[in-house]
Amino acid sequence: MIDSQPGLYCIFPVKGEYHMHCRKEIYSTINNSFGKDPLREVLPYHTQNRMEDIKRYHHAILKSEKSDCISYVDECTWNDLEMDQIFSRINHTHSTIGEQMLYHQLHRLLISKKDEKSAKAFENRLSTYKNNPDLRIKTEAVLHRIGKSREDCFLFEFLSETSAWKLGNPIVYHLLQILLAGFGMLSILTGAYWAMGALITVALVNLAVYVCTKQRYEVYLQGMMDFLRIYSGAEKMKKHFEKESLKVGEDVTDALQQLKKLSGLLGRLAGQKQSYASGDLVGILYEYIFGVTLIDLTIFCYMKRILSEKREAVYQILNFIGTTDAEIAVASFRESLPYWCEPEFAEDGIEIRQIIHPLLENAIPNDWAPGRCAIITGSNASGKSTFMKSLAINCILAQTIHTCTAKYMRIRPYQVRTCMALRDDIRTGESYYYREAKCLESMISCSDDANMLLVIDEMLKGTNSRERIAASKAMLEYLESQNAQVVVATHDLELTNVSGYENYHFSSEIKNDNIVFDYKIHKGINAKSNAIALLDLLGYPETIIRRAKEYADEN
Repeated sequence: MIDSQPGLYCIFPVKGEYHMHCRKEIYSTINNSFGKDPLREVLPYHTQNRMEDIKRYHHAILKSEKSDCISYVDECTWNDLEMDQIFSRINHTHSTIGEQMLYHQLHRLLISKKDEKSAKAFENRLSTYKNNPDLRIKTEAVLHRIGKSREDCFLFEFLSETSAWKLGNPIVYHLLQILLAGFGMLSILTGAYWAMGALITVALVNLAVYVCTKQRYEVYLQGMMDFLRIYSGAEKMKKHFEKESLKVGEDVTDALQQLKKLSGLLGRLAGQKQSYASGDLVGILYEYIFGVTLIDLTIFCYMKRILSEKREAVYQILNFIGTTDAEIAVASFRESLPYWCEPEFAEDGIEIRQIIHPLLENAIPNDWAPGRCAIITGSNASGKSTFMKSLAINCILAQTIHTCTAKYMRIRPYQVRTCMALRDDIRTGESYYYREAKCLESMISCSDDANMLLVIDEMLKGTNSRERIAASKAMLEYLESQNAQVVVATHDLELTNVSGYENYHFSSEIKNDNIVFDYKIHKGINAKSNAIALLDLLGYPETIIRRAKEYADEN
């Protein structure tokens, strides 16, 4: 039994009617959950509480992976766009390695035109999961048996660092085994007391070595058993795929073959440990025999060597399981949306139709096809920030999971950078303005790159209006002279006359003592503000409202 999602069974294959009954319930639950919002279903089981563990695979890959054609969503942008929530919305996965790879995939951007062959293969697999529910359900059931546990969050790092495992020198174990065998033969052939005494001494030394090493050995062995679950799942999935003529890569087939011996050894050790744990007398006897003869330790050292030598094969198995789980999650995400589209990648520019934010129900869709630089104005709560987040999020989803929450989206493959939701940092003593200035400087430093999409909400709002407007104008003029795509939202109408920027706005109006928003983006400048009207509707004293209007008219 492993730590699985609440509300779902996670039972290893057993014989009998009980297994068949549970399997039917698992299949039914899997089928009913596909195409549903995971944030409203059982599947995420407190995903947000486990984010630090889920991130471990992504951070490990960042340390090791280097490629000129790959870039990643930076942490500031990820946090600005609340991408943890987007991840949770998509996270229909059943295995730990699946959700870790999905999290990593949502960070991984292409900054060159998406490879058409790779995209076609991705779409073919997702189409298969949608159109062949029997195959998908069987695959999800295998993934479900692999399950989710906190220990699996460390599996990639654990299997990557076999050289750091401390279990003693295998040469010493072999020498002790030779001494045990030698004195055993002498005591049988000669019957000499000194040979028997030496045999007992060596046996006690071996047992002491085994007992002293047992705790560390079993921790490492448990990690290997976790991998065995994944390996066995990969074998089952390969068989399901081949029955349905779904191609499994030669690299996966070869990896399974390379690790077959390791799988067999782990299976035998697993059976032995299960017998011992259940209190079976034969199992207990075998435990002591294996301890005295150090067979367990030498087998383990041999398996460790296989893992070290076949590390690429191990990665192939993990990648096969994780990628399949993540792809089914994307297929489920698509099915759960009111509509979606595949992105169309172009040489430059943005064109979107009926775009919505993936976390909002009954969202108001928008069309947009701006020039290279755009300024968006609008009253408070009119939809500026939500629209810009929808744009940035969909640029990321287009390049990571080939899915947009829009009816049409044509974009250049952009590296997305945002400056939208910064706060004071008490730990470092950095003020909001200081952090914002640092963020903007990093955006300016890469603004000459035509592959950059820079999204800025309320530039320099952490300082006084005179200096804010002056510095903002200077920065906007500089950004316009560069090559990046720039989208800026502001309340400062003084910025709407900066040369080279197209103006758009969101509007509102007062109806029946209520502020009404249409949440639609319009061409041009919005000169209206609802700030004072909102104070009036909230019941502020009439004196404050009157004086506020007078001061506004003076300015």
